Amino acid sequence: MLYNVDNVTDPVVFNHQLGNLLRTLSSNATSSTSKFSVGQTNFSDFQNINAMVQCTRDLAGNSCSNCLQDIIRYIPQCCNGKQGGRVLSLSCNLRFEIYSFFLLSSPPPPSLVQPNSTSQDGNS
Repeated sequence: MLYNVDNVTDPVVFNHQLGNLLRTLSSNATSSTSKFSVGQTNFSDFQNINAMVQCTRDLAGNSCSNCLQDIIRYIPQCCNGKQGGRVLSLSCNLRFEIYSFFLLSSPPPPSLVQPNSTSQDGNS
């Protein structure tokens, strides 16, 4: 478990919003083939909570869900009222921060490389 040393201004609201976000992301991750989900939610007028959850891809949906639920339960012990934190296990992990640490948009698709049309027989 790791945590940001800075505290949030309203821990009650923050914890409520974080809990809702992590439940949504956990549900998304367990049903996706990537076993990964990121997202954000409002914390205040000027701040968002950004979060990521991930399971190893060998876990079935129920096992991933159980693993994420188990590590979410550690947040009050390690990170209560903190602006960010990470909880890691062998099969799943989560991270949350008040700053963005991921891209919400997908990267552009890779460009197609044309095969080399030069002769490979050495007779150029």
